Amino acid sequence: MTDVASLAGSTPLARLLGGYMPPRKRFTLDVLRCDAAGAPVTITLRLAVRAISVEETEEAHAEAVKYLTTKGGHTREDFITSQGDSIMEVELMTQVLARALMDHDDLRAPFAKDAAALRGTLFTDEIEACFREYSAWQAERSPIRALRSADELREVVDALGKGRVERTSLLRFDVISLTDIALSLADRVQKQTRPNSSDTSPPSESPATSSTGSEIRVEIPGQ
Repeated sequence: MTDVASLAGSTPLARLLGGYMPPRKRFTLDVLRCDAAGAPVTITLRLAVRAISVEETEEAHAEAVKYLTTKGGHTREDFITSQGDSIMEVELMTQVLARALMDHDDLRAPFAKDAAALRGTLFTDEIEACFREYSAWQAERSPIRALRSADELREVVDALGKGRVERTSLLRFDVISLTDIALSLADRVQKQTRPNSSDTSPPSESPATSSTGSEIRVEIPGQ
């Protein structure tokens, strides 16, 4: 498996990152099993996760497709359905975790031998629980920002409107935060363009009515 520490060469990238491991985070997960007598037993798994590279992510996706189409007997068309999409999602989680899960006590050692070991040992909900830990940590350590509160959203929108921040700074926000920013700006525009009742004057009276509301009759010769 690729590790940033294995970067070779004398490029600036290698010199900058080559001496460091990808970031890691420890966590625990309680899983339910049964003993020999069938009595329920809770086992606490001591785990860790590490960031994986773009190459490893692409490899995980390719291996997920390969496994499902060869050993799983699925076709690519199967993945279009909701059931196929769910199967693909779980297998992709498994492949990612096979690369990201590390030993709690030895952060350089993989937790499982490979995806097959995870697939044959953990249940679907346990795979999903591990992946949630991984995803939450990825979001936490990511340089992509997420708006934390309504006050922070207002500050960002105000700063954009007053030109205090560059538009390129929006690239640092996640999709949900960008959506909130866009909706907030759209709401402000709507409020600014909505006509006020005080700004509208009452309709002028028809020439056919007088100030008192009585009808003006016009005599036409010959009729």
